[in-house]
Amino acid sequence: MDLVPVIFLGGLYVILAYVCFQKGKTTFGWLTLAGLIPFLVFLGIFGLVGAIRYAKPNSSWANARYNRHRMEIARRRFPQEPVTAPGPAPPLVRNGPGLGQDAGLGLGEDTALPPESPVRILRFLGKAYEAGVIDAEARLR
Repeated sequence: MDLVPVIFLGGLYVILAYVCFQKGKTTFGWLTLAGLIPFLVFLGIFGLVGAIRYAKPNSSWANARYNRHRMEIARRRFPQEPVTAPGPAPPLVRNGPGLGQDAGLGLGEDTALPPESPVRILRFLGKAYEAGVIDAEARLR
């Protein structure tokens, strides 16, 4: 058996799957990659269809390659896909019970720091010492 057609078809499927993922069509991309399995070769047609049709408006393919006219067509085709900028990231740690608020240590300004941050730990120990919760020896350990 000659391996050249098999390698060519496999490479073509990988390229088509990459284009589908770039266009925001993840289902078509995964189905195309499933076409690499020997008995599911027919699934590669999904990659061809996904690569030919318009990209979703919030995909990297549309943002990089579409002009205003094509972007309007894509927005009409996918109206449920709003084009929005990502919002602010949520804080890593919330100040709640068990994190100092119930002990009256007031760690509100440290909520953006991760719990294992040395700065947050030292501030917590300093405030616990000032509140009389721990003594000087416990702070130095």
